[in-house]
Amino acid sequence: GINKTEIIATESGKKFVFKSKSGESALGWLSSRGVKGQYLYTNEIAAYQMAKELGLADKNGRVLVPRTIIKIVDEEIGSAQEYVDNSWPYETAVRKKITPQADQVLDAAIFDLIIGSGDRHDGNSRLDSDGNIYLIDNGFSFPCVTNRYDWFGAYSDLTGQKKLQQRHIDMLNRVIEDPKIKDLVMRIFASRAIYNNMVERAKWALQENSYLPVWWTWKETH
Repeated sequence: GINKTEIIATESGKKFVFKSKSGESALGWLSSRGVKGQYLYTNEIAAYQMAKELGLADKNGRVLVPRTIIKIVDEEIGSAQEYVDNSWPYETAVRKKITPQADQVLDAAIFDLIIGSGDRHDGNSRLDSDGNIYLIDNGFSFPCVTNRYDWFGAYSDLTGQKKLQQRHIDMLNRVIEDPKIKDLVMRIFASRAIYNNMVERAKWALQENSYLPVWWTWKETH
Protein backbone atom coordinates (compact mmCIF):
# COMPACT_ATOMS: atom_id res chain seq x y z
CA GLY A 1 0.00 0.00 0.00
CA ILE A 2 0.91 3.67 -0.08
CA ASN A 3 0.14 4.29 3.55
CA LYS A 4 1.30 2.71 6.79
CA THR A 5 -1.70 1.31 8.66
CA GLU A 6 -2.31 -0.18 12.07
CA ILE A 7 -5.30 -1.47 14.00
CA ILE A 8 -6.05 0.43 17.19
CA ALA A 9 -8.79 -0.11 19.76
CA THR A 10 -10.68 2.17 22.11
CA GLU A 11 -11.28 1.36 25.76
CA SER A 12 -14.71 0.04 24.79
CA GLY A 13 -13.09 -2.40 22.37
CA LYS A 14 -14.13 -0.69 19.12
CA LYS A 15 -11.47 -1.15 16.46
CA PHE A 16 -10.21 1.44 14.00
CA VAL A 17 -7.76 1.40 11.10
CA PHE A 18 -5.31 4.21 11.82
CA LYS A 19 -3.24 5.86 9.10
CA SER A 20 -0.73 8.43 10.26
CA LYS A 21 0.38 11.47 8.32
CA SER A 22 4.01 10.52 8.90
CA GLY A 23 3.41 7.04 7.47
CA GLU A 24 2.33 8.30 4.07
CA SER A 25 4.49 7.62 1.03
CA ALA A 26 4.29 7.88 -2.77
CA LEU A 27 2.98 11.45 -2.58
CA GLY A 28 5.03 12.36 -5.64
CA TRP A 29 3.42 9.52 -7.58
CA LEU A 30 -0.01 10.72 -6.52
CA SER A 31 0.84 14.30 -7.44
CA SER A 32 1.56 13.21 -11.01
CA ARG A 33 -1.99 11.85 -11.13
CA GLY A 34 -3.75 14.94 -9.88
CA VAL A 35 -3.73 14.50 -6.09
CA LYS A 36 -1.51 17.47 -5.32
CA GLY A 37 -0.59 19.19 -2.09
CA GLN A 38 -2.85 16.94 -0.05
CA TYR A 39 -2.37 14.37 2.66
CA LEU A 40 -3.97 11.00 2.26
CA TYR A 41 -5.40 10.95 5.77
CA THR A 42 -7.26 14.18 5.00
CA ASN A 43 -8.75 12.62 1.86
CA GLU A 44 -9.89 9.63 3.93
CA ILE A 45 -11.80 11.89 6.30
CA ALA A 46 -13.20 13.97 3.44
CA ALA A 47 -14.54 10.86 1.69
CA TYR A 48 -16.53 9.84 4.75
CA GLN A 49 -17.90 13.33 5.26
CA MET A 50 -18.87 13.57 1.58
CA ALA A 51 -20.67 10.22 1.65
CA LYS A 52 -22.57 11.29 4.74
CA GLU A 53 -23.47 14.70 3.27
CA LEU A 54 -24.74 13.06 0.07
CA GLY A 55 -27.00 10.77 2.08
CA LEU A 56 -25.25 7.55 1.07
CA ALA A 57 -26.51 5.64 4.08
CA ASP A 58 -29.06 2.87 4.60
CA LYS A 59 -32.10 2.91 6.89
CA ASN A 60 -29.90 1.83 9.81
CA GLY A 61 -27.54 4.76 9.31
CA ARG A 62 -24.72 2.66 7.84
CA VAL A 63 -22.73 4.97 5.57
CA LEU A 64 -21.13 3.65 2.37
CA VAL A 65 -17.75 4.80 3.71
CA PRO A 66 -17.10 3.60 7.28
CA ARG A 67 -16.96 6.40 9.85
CA THR A 68 -13.59 8.12 9.59
CA ILE A 69 -12.29 10.71 12.02
CA ILE A 70 -9.11 12.64 12.71
CA LYS A 71 -7.13 11.15 15.59
CA ILE A 72 -3.78 11.51 17.34
CA VAL A 73 -2.04 8.29 18.39
CA ASP A 74 1.35 8.41 20.14
CA GLU A 75 1.65 12.09 19.13
CA GLU A 76 1.04 11.19 15.48
CA ILE A 77 -1.92 12.78 13.66
CA GLY A 78 -3.85 10.76 11.10
CA SER A 79 -7.18 9.25 10.12
CA ALA A 80 -8.99 6.54 12.05
CA GLN A 81 -11.63 4.53 10.20
CA GLU A 82 -13.99 2.16 11.98
CA TYR A 83 -13.00 -1.43 11.32
CA VAL A 84 -15.83 -3.42 9.75
CA ASP A 85 -16.11 -6.80 11.46
CA ASN A 86 -17.48 -9.78 9.55
CA SER A 87 -16.62 -8.34 6.15
CA TRP A 88 -14.23 -9.44 3.42
CA PRO A 89 -12.38 -7.91 0.48
CA TYR A 90 -14.64 -7.81 -2.57
CA GLU A 91 -12.92 -10.65 -4.42
CA THR A 92 -12.95 -12.91 -1.35
CA ALA A 93 -16.64 -12.16 -0.73
CA VAL A 94 -17.52 -13.09 -4.30
CA ARG A 95 -15.74 -16.42 -3.86
CA LYS A 96 -17.93 -16.94 -0.80
CA LYS A 97 -20.95 -16.51 -3.11
CA ILE A 98 -21.89 -13.17 -1.53
CA THR A 99 -23.70 -10.88 -3.96
CA PRO A 100 -23.36 -7.12 -3.48
CA GLN A 101 -26.53 -5.10 -3.04
CA ALA A 102 -27.45 -3.81 -6.50
CA ASP A 103 -28.43 -0.31 -5.36
CA GLN A 104 -25.16 0.03 -3.45
CA VAL A 105 -23.18 -1.00 -6.53
CA LEU A 106 -24.60 2.00 -8.35
CA ASP A 107 -24.09 4.21 -5.29
CA ALA A 108 -20.43 3.16 -5.25
CA ALA A 109 -19.97 3.92 -8.94
CA ILE A 110 -21.43 7.42 -8.64
CA PHE A 111 -19.66 8.19 -5.37
CA ASP A 112 -16.25 7.24 -6.75
CA LEU A 113 -16.91 9.42 -9.77
CA ILE A 114 -17.81 12.35 -7.50
CA ILE A 115 -14.70 12.08 -5.30
CA GLY A 116 -12.45 11.17 -8.24
CA SER A 117 -11.32 7.87 -6.73
CA GLY A 118 -8.33 6.48 -8.59
CA ASP A 119 -7.69 3.39 -6.51
CA ARG A 120 -10.93 1.42 -6.24
CA HIS A 121 -9.88 -2.18 -6.75
CA ASP A 122 -10.96 -5.43 -5.11
CA GLY A 123 -8.83 -4.84 -2.04
CA ASN A 124 -10.21 -1.36 -1.42
CA SER A 125 -13.84 -2.39 -1.13
CA ARG A 126 -15.42 -4.86 1.25
CA LEU A 127 -18.67 -6.79 1.51
CA ASP A 128 -20.39 -8.18 4.59
CA SER A 129 -22.50 -11.33 4.66
CA ASP A 130 -25.60 -9.35 3.61
CA GLY A 131 -23.87 -7.92 0.55
CA ASN A 132 -23.46 -4.43 2.00
CA ILE A 133 -20.60 -2.53 0.39
CA TYR A 134 -17.95 -0.65 2.36
CA LEU A 135 -15.61 1.67 0.47
CA ILE A 136 -12.25 1.85 2.25
CA ASP A 137 -8.82 3.26 1.41
CA ASN A 138 -10.00 6.55 -0.04
CA GLY A 139 -6.70 8.40 0.14
CA PHE A 140 -6.23 8.51 -3.62
CA SER A 141 -9.19 10.81 -4.29
CA PHE A 142 -10.21 14.47 -4.67
CA PRO A 143 -7.82 15.25 -7.53
CA CYS A 144 -7.34 18.85 -8.61
CA VAL A 145 -6.89 17.85 -12.27
CA THR A 146 -8.94 15.38 -14.30
CA ASN A 147 -6.60 14.03 -16.93
CA ARG A 148 -4.12 11.20 -17.14
CA TYR A 149 -4.67 9.46 -13.86
CA ASP A 150 -5.74 5.89 -13.44
CA TRP A 151 -9.29 4.66 -12.94
CA PHE A 152 -9.91 1.25 -11.42
CA GLY A 153 -13.49 0.00 -11.19
CA ALA A 154 -14.18 -3.03 -9.03
CA TYR A 155 -17.86 -2.58 -9.85
CA SER A 156 -17.75 -1.38 -13.45
CA ASP A 157 -18.64 -4.81 -14.84
CA LEU A 158 -21.69 -4.98 -12.56
CA THR A 159 -23.28 -1.66 -13.39
CA GLY A 160 -24.08 -2.37 -17.05
CA GLN A 161 -25.41 0.28 -19.40
CA LYS A 162 -28.27 1.35 -17.14
CA LYS A 163 -29.31 4.97 -17.31
CA LEU A 164 -28.79 7.07 -14.22
CA GLN A 165 -31.47 6.67 -11.59
CA GLN A 166 -33.24 9.84 -10.48
CA ARG A 167 -31.66 9.71 -7.02
CA HIS A 168 -28.21 9.80 -8.62
CA ILE A 169 -29.21 12.59 -10.99
CA ASP A 170 -30.34 14.55 -7.93
CA MET A 171 -27.07 13.73 -6.17
CA LEU A 172 -24.95 14.94 -9.08
CA ASN A 173 -26.99 18.13 -9.31
CA ARG A 174 -26.36 18.69 -5.60
CA VAL A 175 -22.63 18.51 -6.24
CA ILE A 176 -23.01 21.18 -8.90
CA GLU A 177 -25.49 23.49 -7.17
CA ASP A 178 -25.59 22.93 -3.40
CA PRO A 179 -23.43 25.41 -1.43
CA LYS A 180 -23.14 22.82 1.37
CA ILE A 181 -21.04 20.61 -0.92
CA LYS A 182 -18.81 23.52 -1.90
CA ASP A 183 -18.45 24.57 1.73
CA LEU A 184 -17.45 21.03 2.75
CA VAL A 185 -14.73 20.85 0.10
CA MET A 186 -13.43 24.35 0.80
CA ARG A 187 -13.43 23.78 4.57
CA ILE A 188 -11.31 20.64 4.25
CA PHE A 189 -9.06 21.50 1.33
CA ALA A 190 -9.37 25.28 0.78
CA SER A 191 -8.95 24.44 -2.89
CA ARG A 192 -11.21 25.80 -5.60
CA ALA A 193 -9.46 23.50 -8.12
CA ILE A 194 -10.58 20.39 -6.25
CA TYR A 195 -14.15 21.65 -6.08
CA ASN A 196 -14.22 22.78 -9.71
CA ASN A 197 -12.98 19.42 -10.93
CA MET A 198 -15.58 17.62 -8.82
CA VAL A 199 -18.26 19.75 -10.49
CA GLU A 200 -16.77 18.98 -13.90
CA ARG A 201 -16.98 15.24 -13.25
CA ALA A 202 -20.58 15.55 -12.07
CA LYS A 203 -21.56 17.48 -15.20
CA TRP A 204 -19.85 14.89 -17.36
CA ALA A 205 -21.70 12.02 -15.68
CA LEU A 206 -25.03 13.80 -16.21
CA GLN A 207 -24.18 14.32 -19.85
CA GLU A 208 -23.31 10.64 -20.33
CA ASN A 209 -26.40 9.53 -18.35
CA SER A 210 -24.94 6.06 -17.80
CA TYR A 211 -23.03 4.23 -15.10
CA LEU A 212 -20.52 2.09 -16.96
CA PRO A 213 -18.74 4.85 -18.92
CA VAL A 214 -18.05 6.62 -15.63
CA TRP A 215 -15.10 4.28 -15.13
CA TRP A 216 -13.59 3.98 -18.58
CA THR A 217 -14.79 6.62 -21.05
CA TRP A 218 -13.72 9.31 -18.61
CA LYS A 219 -10.17 8.06 -18.81
CA GLU A 220 -10.25 7.72 -22.60
CA THR A 221 -11.75 11.11 -23.44
CA HIS A 222 -9.84 13.44 -21.11
